[in-house]
Amino acid sequence: MAEAVHERTVHVEAPATASAVEVRKIVLGEKDDYLKYIREHVGGETQVEYVPRGLTGTSFFSVRGRSAQTVNIAVALINDLLEGVREDLEELRKVAPSHRQNWADEDDDDDFVPSLNLSGPAGREARPPSPSGQQQRHSPRQSEDSWRRSGS
Repeated sequence: MAEAVHERTVHVEAPATASAVEVRKIVLGEKDDYLKYIREHVGGETQVEYVPRGLTGTSFFSVRGRSAQTVNIAVALINDLLEGVREDLEELRKVAPSHRQNWADEDDDDDFVPSLNLSGPAGREARPPSPSGQQQRHSPRQSEDSWRRSGS
């Protein structure tokens, strides 16, 4: 019979405007020292992984192991770590821009509205129906020639 695997996730509360690199450096230490400490403390039977940005857009720790006790110890160490770096993560909120520019707002030229030239060969004007009720049809060459003659 296979042993049960215990799994827990601990989310990192960091500002959305902060880069994943900055958050990682604060949460894990210069050379992932804090993560190494947690892994050494719980032993090789328990996996502790740091995911910089998951599907939800937030960083998190994933802890898996056969022993519920070591998984709980790892989660407790992670929670202690996050409590210890909370102020540093809050500083990122102050340093990071308070808002990100939306892709639709990238162009500051809000008053720009492209003009459409609806006459000429590229944008032929709609012709009124003929007395018989059908649209008058011209070959592309005839339309182009009439456009040139009109002086537009």
